[in-house]
Amino acid sequence: MLAEKDADTLRAAIDRDLDCADVAGATRRILTRHSGHDPALLTAQVEACLIACQHSHDLCSGHAQHHDHCRICAEATARATEACRSVLKAVRG
Repeated sequence: MLAEKDADTLRAAIDRDLDCADVAGATRRILTRHSGHDPALLTAQVEACLIACQHSHDLCSGHAQHHDHCRICAEATARATEACRSVLKAVRG
């Protein structure tokens, strides 16, 4: 995205994507650490990941018709959002 001629118009989406990647990485590490089950922490972290994925999806889907990388990002973040919802159900269940 940074190499696009109109990168300035994509800056908000780029920022959201980077936030999403950071939050998703932290969430993965927490979920796979096997250091005990803290439902409050897991719920808060997965909720943060859900929000980050949804925000990234919202911006990327707006550019998806013009850029393949935005379409791919929108598809990936839609799947990630659904995965977060499934994890939240399991943690809360």
